[in-house]
Amino acid sequence: MSRRRPSVAEERWLHVAARQRLKADDPRLHGRTGNWRRVRGFARVALFVGGLLIAWLAVNVLDLLQLPRPLMISGAALMLASEWLVLGRRLWNSGIDEALFGAGALLLAHDIVDGDMLDPATIWSWAIALGLAGWRHLQPLFTTLAVMLGSTALSLTLVPSVFGMNRVITMQMSVLCFAVAGLALLGGAHQYRRPSHDRMLDGVVIALPALGYLWAGSMQGLVLTPTEQSWWAPLYLSLAPLLFGALALHAGLRRRTHAPLYAALLCLVCVVWQLRGWLPVDWHWRLIIWGGAALLVTIVLDRWLRRARAGITSQREADDDAAIAALELAGVAATPASEPARGFRGEGGGFGGGGAGGSY
Repeated sequence: MSRRRPSVAEERWLHVAARQRLKADDPRLHGRTGNWRRVRGFARVALFVGGLLIAWLAVNVLDLLQLPRPLMISGAALMLASEWLVLGRRLWNSGIDEALFGAGALLLAHDIVDGDMLDPATIWSWAIALGLAGWRHLQPLFTTLAVMLGSTALSLTLVPSVFGMNRVITMQMSVLCFAVAGLALLGGAHQYRRPSHDRMLDGVVIALPALGYLWAGSMQGLVLTPTEQSWWAPLYLSLAPLLFGALALHAGLRRRTHAPLYAALLCLVCVVWQLRGWLPVDWHWRLIIWGGAALLVTIVLDRWLRRARAGITSQREADDDAAIAALELAGVAATPASEPARGFRGEGGGFGGGGAGGSY
């Protein structure tokens, strides 16, 4: 039993309980989750928002009391409260513990750096704080935001002002985002013991391609006039998400995982948005045509996958005991067999013949 955080086996059973919607007092989970408690669904979102509200109230109350360094005091208090919920109450990934630790780490980092909102050091401190919160709570949202803030901080480090951005910097940031997403997609082929590690990579695979498109698209439009546009910029904005989306689609179908498929859909949206001017019709007709095409493809795929094809189906998994029974059987099969005691000789018995008797 682990005290700091759930062990690998305990986290895997917590993941199974969340997938199968099992209650904490289910007898099949007895002795397997280490008494760790986890909140899921809407309750987790509500507790996360509640934790952020608590952090906001703590900062404002300390500011009204005119205490010195309110950000540092409230940040440390929030992180200690989160650790008490984890270590004392054995809450894990329940929303409020994550929100308190993440908000406390951000407040501490901002107070230590004490810089402007667009200062590279400030954004670096936010990225490090979110990375620390993601590592402590194995939270993919925090780690994904940390990577995204890291790309912004790197760009501001190269060019200290947003208004000083040029085409080279924005394209470099775009290529970097697609490269990091590609490495995360490649790393997703490895089977990790903790489900949270898979989800951390999934967040990067989903978010970074869209951020790369925004770096090359939105920022390109902000810093360049129409006369400065080059022929390769629209080509890159079309080909980069298209190629990554094709790779993600292949990986998702081959591995039977959702995150690469979500990334492929987002890349498809980016490509469609980039090609939005190809239809010589009004804007509202473009929305109707592209939306109708997407809806038609969705309906066709849903009906085609009503039957499982190569292990992929659009149907929800059965809410019965069959999945748990299969998991228990897999766990027993994966357990190595114990070695026979000394002195035991298998392969049946032997007979001496001539009335000499037998031995086993």
